[in-house]
Amino acid sequence: MLKFFIALLLNLSLIGGAWCQAAKQDNKAGELPLALPAGLEEVQLPDALTQLQEKYIAVQEKIVALRQHKLALGKGDAKSLDAAKLGLLQSKLGIEKDQGKKIEFLQEMVKLQSESHARSQRKQKNGSGSEDDTLMQEVQLIATQIELLKAEKKASPMAITPEKNKL
Repeated sequence: MLKFFIALLLNLSLIGGAWCQAAKQDNKAGELPLALPAGLEEVQLPDALTQLQEKYIAVQEKIVALRQHKLALGKGDAKSLDAAKLGLLQSKLGIEKDQGKKIEFLQEMVKLQSESHARSQRKQKNGSGSEDDTLMQEVQLIATQIELLKAEKKASPMAITPEKNKL
């Protein structure tokens, strides 16, 4: 009975694979922008989705405020506050369309991660922090710095020199 099911699954997967290979590919990766009508570069999100994202951001802002309050009372820690702030910034970054604002969010994320990484290094030197935490924070910092550089490169218009115009 087990052999029957294995053979059946194998046949179905082979049939599915053959069907996928035989199917026409209307839009290849390079042709997708050509499939959109002229002038339509961004697809607008439905209002319901936008409202949910705004509600999500509002809840994250409340979490940040709560963690700031706890930290001020001495009951919270900076690591959880940084995590909440980073989550909020990532959410804002995800829905922002203005490239300048995206760069601002990324710069603020780099600043937060740099401060968090520095705290982790100090804790590690004092013997109360772990090397693993410090390395993970460094990896996250570098990844965010890479995203910031990509965003800045995308935002800056490419300079056209006279040599490039000559053919």
